[in-house]
Amino acid sequence: MSMFRLKRLAIVARCWCPIRPAGPTSSPNWNAPASLTRRATQNWFRLVEELKEREAAGYAYESANASFDLLARRTLGRVPEYFRVEQFDVNTEQRYNANGQRVTVAMAVVKVDVAGEHLISAAEGNGPVNALDVALRKDLGKYQKYIEGLKLIDYRVRILNGGTEAVTRVLIESEDEEGERWTTIGVSPNIIDASFQALMDSVIYKLVKSGAPA
Repeated sequence: MSMFRLKRLAIVARCWCPIRPAGPTSSPNWNAPASLTRRATQNWFRLVEELKEREAAGYAYESANASFDLLARRTLGRVPEYFRVEQFDVNTEQRYNANGQRVTVAMAVVKVDVAGEHLISAAEGNGPVNALDVALRKDLGKYQKYIEGLKLIDYRVRILNGGTEAVTRVLIESEDEEGERWTTIGVSPNIIDASFQALMDSVIYKLVKSGAPA
């Protein structure tokens, strides 16, 4: 595991758990949990194991700061369930537009449960990911005001292994109304599923960052 990830994990463990007072025998190694309380040390190792498992599955968090933050928070049970996606569907079709030109259009439908309120949103896009992005952010009930300024500004795909069983890694960069940017990640054999993971992390990170009530 890289020095970068170990430092991030140690910082997370320290920030969310009390630290023993520093003394002459305190370890100067920031990467080791020697100066952490027992609870913080346990959290640190939980995060390390979770990170190892995800990296083995194809996740890479050096370029996905927001997803790393959410991973740490989820491991410690610190991400509220703001909403639950009950179902999503994406279709792509070719048709003629008003100018008689043959175009390809994607349609996405997302059904979410927000505190018991069932909401269904549909949207068109120039591709399945664009359609999903618009549909997911179209109506989140009481949380809509927190994501009004959220937008997707970059989308990157990497195929981790070849063949028909290839695993896809998706990185999505987002920006909010204040110009702050963050990157989220999704990994799956299905590119739509990987993209939706990254889109979900982006929305949830914005809610956490904005201090949205659970």
